[in-house]
Amino acid sequence: MGFSGMVVGFGLLIWVFWLLRKILVSLVANQPLTEANARHFRNIGLLLVVGVAFQGFWRIFAYFYMQQHFQLPPSPGFFRLLREHFEIMTIFYALLILLMAEVLRIGAEHRADSEAVI
Repeated sequence: MGFSGMVVGFGLLIWVFWLLRKILVSLVANQPLTEANARHFRNIGLLLVVGVAFQGFWRIFAYFYMQQHFQLPPSPGFFRLLREHFEIMTIFYALLILLMAEVLRIGAEHRADSEAVI
């Protein structure tokens, strides 16, 4: 991917670790069901999706660039390129994290409602 891809990937990794640190701080404080944690999980899921999309499009762009400048075998087709260059399992994990963020947000709403009643 080159140096720019490594910098972007490392930046996304640092951002995810920063958000995980915030989540762990709230867990130690015994406050897991908060809107902030739901937002942190949502951001982690979105960062994973953005990272996979950036990496996949970067690889496809590099493939087409190499094909124009060098003698390579013919293109296998656009959908096969998408299937080969996008990590489907990472997108699936990101969607699971986004689902968990929504569940956490609803749990935080229920917690706030139950505390308001008491």
